[in-house]
This record gives sequence, structure tokens and C-alpha cells, in this order.
Amino acid sequence: MSVPNPYQQYRQTMIMTATAPTLVTMTMDAFLKELDRARQAIEAQKWDHAHDSLTKAQEIVLALQGALDRRVGELAARLDAIYDYMYRRLVEANVKKDAAIVEEIRRLMDNLRDAWVQASRLAG
Repeated sequence: MSVPNPYQQYRQTMIMTATAPTLVTMTMDAFLKELDRARQAIEAQKWDHAHDSLTKAQEIVLALQGALDRRVGELAARLDAIYDYMYRRLVEANVKKDAAIVEEIRRLMDNLRDAWVQASRLAG
């Protein structure tokens, strides 16, 4: 019988009880973490690790894109275009193992995350 990991239990509880805006923020944070891992792996020439992190980042951006509420019209369309751009650039970064592209996308998501957090506070 395995002993439950208290951190994993806490994290699972936090996710299960989080609001939608908090879940989006957490997803963006996971995306940024994968980009940091990818950049470090590229710089260390650990291509398999870079590929794994960039692939995870691609999956996360697709999840963010899929979670868009299309009923908000123009805002959803703009976010969709941003996520699409991020995805395409991540594929390119993965093929080329280009840390500069990873940094570009990181800055873009950082700005998007900051705007999301501000908007969530104002709405909340």
C-alpha cells in the first residue's frame, strides 16, 4: 500500500476547487514552466528533454485554445489567433531547437497571463 503524497493531495484539492479563471492561470503557469524547461534543455543541448517540454507546451496551448468560450466573439477570436501563432512557433522551435523562439513565446504568454490575471481581478 502506497503512502499518499501530501503535496499531490493538496494540488489535486486545489485544482478540484479552483475557479475557472484560476484554472486558466494555473494552465498558463504550467505552460511557462515547460517553456523554461525547454529553453534550459536547448541551451544544454539535451534535445530529447527539449522536445518533451516543447511537446507538452504545444499540448497546453491547444488545451487553452480548446477552452475558449466562443460566445465572447471578438475576444475569443483574438485569443484563438494568438494561441494558433504560439502553437506554430512552438512547432518551429521544436524542429529547429531554437531558444530564441521559446523566449519569444514565453514573453508573449507572460503578457497574456498578466492581462488575464488583471481582468480576472476586475471581474471578480
